Amino acid sequence: MINININKDWIPFIAVAVLAIMLLGQCSVNSALRDDKKILIEEVENAKSNLRASQDSVELYVNKNGYLEAEISTYAATNKELSENYTDMIKKYQKALGLNKELEGINALLSAELKSKDSLLISANINPDSTFTFVDSADYGDGNVRVVTLDGKVDSAEVKGNLSIYQTITILAALEKEDGINRMRISTKYPFDDINIEGINLIDNELNKYKKKSRWNVNFGIGYGIYPTMNGSLGMNPFVGVMFGYSPKWLQF
Repeated sequence: MINININKDWIPFIAVAVLAIMLLGQCSVNSALRDDKKILIEEVENAKSNLRASQDSVELYVNKNGYLEAEISTYAATNKELSENYTDMIKKYQKALGLNKELEGINALLSAELKSKDSLLISANINPDSTFTFVDSADYGDGNVRVVTLDGKVDSAEVKGNLSIYQTITILAALEKEDGINRMRISTKYPFDDINIEGINLIDNELNKYKKKSRWNVNFGIGYGIYPTMNGSLGMNPFVGVMFGYSPKWLQF
């Protein structure tokens, strides 16, 4: 049988220890609540963004710098949400880009459908050997160029030739977030007739959530502390040994 005699001089020490544990526990609870609030706010903002994206259409305009710009709200979802709720939407990305089924390592999915139609008025001189060359070129600026070359020959009632088209198109894109709404914008100097764009921001809420760890723990360590002695006084000494303790979230790293 083990008898434990608690000296009255130990009572202040025990009271302080109990009070310290209670305060640490309360601090940890408050910290966890703050994290939960941040996660909830983020989820609400994502829901608002997705609702806006589902109702939005592409806005096409020429900005103040002369660029043709297209803008639309984008979706925000986790990999799991995309796989469960947006299956049809992500199939084209997985097929075209060979993406893994779980979309691991993917940060965003972006697509742009560009439409352009043009007509050329052909005029060329016919050479003595019945050949002719037609060239039409356009430079829209910032690396947006189109060159059309037609080398042909008039042969009796037929016109034969080789048509070549050289084209370079520069497109700039940005993903931004303003007032909780995710937006995708692309810009170009090329005069497309229509631009249809789509964007999906992949988020990982697990990265933003606190990974719960056990508050109570047993570990081996060294330290320096205050402890009650057998004669009822308090002593201060370094120690080495196995310790049982409580660690609030804000002290874990």
